[in-house]
Amino acid sequence: MADALNKEYKANVLARSVDEMRFGTQVRTIADDLYSFHAVKALSECDVLFGCMDGIDGRHLLNKLSTAYLIPYFDIGVKLAADGAGGIDQICGSVHYLQPGGSSLLSRGVYTHEQLRAASMKRADPIAYKEQLKAGYIEGVDEEKPAVISVNMLFASLGVNELLARIHPFRDDPNSAFSVNRIGLHAGTFFNEPDGQPCATLNKWVGRGDIIPLLGMPSLSSEEDRMNH
Repeated sequence: MADALNKEYKANVLARSVDEMRFGTQVRTIADDLYSFHAVKALSECDVLFGCMDGIDGRHLLNKLSTAYLIPYFDIGVKLAADGAGGIDQICGSVHYLQPGGSSLLSRGVYTHEQLRAASMKRADPIAYKEQLKAGYIEGVDEEKPAVISVNMLFASLGVNELLARIHPFRDDPNSAFSVNRIGLHAGTFFNEPDGQPCATLNKWVGRGDIIPLLGMPSLSSEEDRMNH
């Protein structure tokens, strides 16, 4: 309760919990938006990336980062849809394993270019977003993202198992058949899919690494780079 009242960042709360387990695990926290120079630079040093974000623009940025720095990326998404009468219409989710140079969340149809543009505008310029939404120039961003811990933990553990399956294969079928895992709890279904064709949008960023501006985005330039250019 104290953390909630003090509005403590979840990253710091989780780091403290890991430390209290006394396994000697070292945790580095970055209590900031992903769209920052130091956050992207820190993540570029990782061996593996896990993403559990609601926002389309954040998921796209992490996919682009993983492509540019040649880092495998596990994306975890959850959706709960109400039926409008107090019940649940859908409880579903997915775990995507994304490899640099392969298909992306965008090419797999998780979101469209138009949805990405709307999400980016909502984050960068909320006023312009509302004006264009009202005028019908852009598609609205879905803001209904209820948090249900039991569902979230189910898909989080599935994401970890996907990593473990690639470190020590344990399935009857090859891992290449499990680039996408989809579960519908409302229907009792579990589907898996192989990787698709390389993403035409992200493929040009494969292995680009450190460039100026970072990831080709002026908003991610460091203060030093902005002063020198």
